[in-house]
Amino acid sequence: NIGFLRAVLDDPAFIRGDLSTNFIEERPHLLEARVGADRGSKVLEYLADVTVNQPYGPSPVDLKPSEKLPQLELSEETPASSRNSLLELGPEGWAKALRDAKELKVTDTSFRDAHQSL
Repeated sequence: NIGFLRAVLDDPAFIRGDLSTNFIEERPHLLEARVGADRGSKVLEYLADVTVNQPYGPSPVDLKPSEKLPQLELSEETPASSRNSLLELGPEGWAKALRDAKELKVTDTSFRDAHQSL
């Protein structure tokens, strides 16, 4: 994408502001922009990969996370939750119950936030 953006920014028509909705279609050479040997980006890509995937190198221990999980009794009934209340009361009844509640209500937005970051 960097080569394409550089080609667009260097295009004389773009510099003049002579643009239309067919700008790219009229200039197919912009899509064939040459990619230079960008060693800096390769180093940054490597550092990003190591930072995210193995910040401390390979794990020194052969740990299986599944062995650390507590045993789960599947025959027990699922505890009451906000979702159960929503299904029982409906959206309006649930919202009223939430507004009438005196205790603090907390929600986890991690999944929503991560999804919006994509």
